[in-house]
Amino acid sequence: MKVLLFALLLATGPTKAQKDPNFLLRHELGNLTAELVQTKARIESQETVIEAIRREMDNHLAMNKELVKGGLSESSGKVDELQKISQDFAGDLVALKKSVETALSKLEKEMDAQNKNIRHLELALKSVLDALGVDTKQPTLSSDRSYTVKDGDSLGKIAIAFNTTTKALKEHNNLTKDTIRVGQKLQIP
Repeated sequence: MKVLLFALLLATGPTKAQKDPNFLLRHELGNLTAELVQTKARIESQETVIEAIRREMDNHLAMNKELVKGGLSESSGKVDELQKISQDFAGDLVALKKSVETALSKLEKEMDAQNKNIRHLELALKSVLDALGVDTKQPTLSSDRSYTVKDGDSLGKIAIAFNTTTKALKEHNNLTKDTIRVGQKLQIP
């Protein structure tokens, strides 16, 4: 496979990927960044809808308080109407929650697929670099399966270097965010 890939690269002449070994990774990173921007926009849109529903419920609660002040006899019909509206909103909120959960689940699956694609691209790039005789530095792994974070490291880079995932690193080290600091010691799953 390496020989075929190397022969193909030689036959087609120098490409951006040959001139810059990180081209494919930057390109894939750009694609993932665009997907994240789109996802953020979708989440912000859903947050806007939730905020509008919240404001409308606040208005209905304020109306309900006014009705109580005005007397129960005049407000019994309006209270029933408000209860119906509240039930409708509760149903809408449940449906919105399910929609958001479904969207998040889909995005997680897409991100997992993208992570696999990135890993395949990295392996292909490593094969090309190996075929070209370029030395690639790998972090050293101590005997206790830990790694000390260096300047420029990220969970993604560390996960790739140790053939694991960022999710596995985060779970193994009880991390809730992707933020790491220089000098921090991470256990490798």
